[in-house]
Amino acid sequence: MSTDNMIAASASAASASSPQEVRIPRRGKYLALILAGCAAQPPPAPAPHDEWDDRLAARDVDYHAALRIAALRLTGDLPTLAEIERVQTREDYLDQIHAYLAGEQLPRQMLAYWTDTMKLEGAAPAFVAQLVTDDRSYLEFVRVLEDPQMLAKYYSNFGFRRVRWLQEVFECSKFPAEIAAAPTDVGGATPYTGTFPFESIAGFATGGRVNFRDTSSVVCANCHSNLNHIAPVFAHYDDTGQYSPDFVVPTPLPGNPTAQPSDYLPAGEGLAWRHGVPITDMASLERAVAADPATAQCAISRLWNWALGKSDIVDDAQKVPADTIADQVAEFSGDGYRIKNALYRIFTSDDFVRF
Repeated sequence: MSTDNMIAASASAASASSPQEVRIPRRGKYLALILAGCAAQPPPAPAPHDEWDDRLAARDVDYHAALRIAALRLTGDLPTLAEIERVQTREDYLDQIHAYLAGEQLPRQMLAYWTDTMKLEGAAPAFVAQLVTDDRSYLEFVRVLEDPQMLAKYYSNFGFRRVRWLQEVFECSKFPAEIAAAPTDVGGATPYTGTFPFESIAGFATGGRVNFRDTSSVVCANCHSNLNHIAPVFAHYDDTGQYSPDFVVPTPLPGNPTAQPSDYLPAGEGLAWRHGVPITDMASLERAVAADPATAQCAISRLWNWALGKSDIVDDAQKVPADTIADQVAEFSGDGYRIKNALYRIFTSDDFVRF
């Protein structure tokens, strides 16, 4: 038998006698079908993409444009020709920002900034401006809560305007100051959203002369849940800003009688800066405000808006996204809350020098 005939005969015999060999082609066919099916599947959906990320990344660094804005903010004047010519590199720009922050015009600019921010003239904004120029901790600002000019200007029924001033200037938000994760049905037209228990504020049922628990307008309780726990601290200061051991602020009741502790809170309910943060007097309130992370974030948010030419963060709702300034806030907190260093980081940040 020839070699070719022997090979053909062997293949024929193997095909007839080996079931294993018969299945091999079928497996190959199934595998081909499976692979074809996989190839026909649609590709995975692309990851979410924000076109604004592309636009931000496409910005160009322009140190001369940044220098013009920084000079106006930190000195009140345009940069000189010598300063413009000197700034050719990033290091040149950083050096010039250092020079502005060490310059004699900074105290004037800071006084103007804090006067506008605090909506107040006199000793209080001057004190905070001095904290900046002396490179001291910003958290010392809490001493202005006892400033007679502020207390006199914001004298009001129950002392509520003083609390509102504190909340808006140094916490960057309006009341309600806290909102519960889940609202509570208190039998009103709308649910109660405060973090304090609804029963923690005064009403007719507790002997209060104003019904802060009025369920026909629960929105009042949403704000007063915080207001009423803070305002008694300010109720000790009269219309000239002088301290008294007794309450000396009026109420809006007929005849404007003086406020009483029972007007704010039920008997046995303690004062608090925030839910779970008890206070007893002005000194403890100052410590609580200084320790509140929102205080540091507010300071950086306001400076950020000022540097970038935005309007008031509260009055015009010019909020700064927390992610935008997260690193700035962390460095501020870890750096002894020094405003001058915070200003340097803001005016040298990518967001400030890119256009």
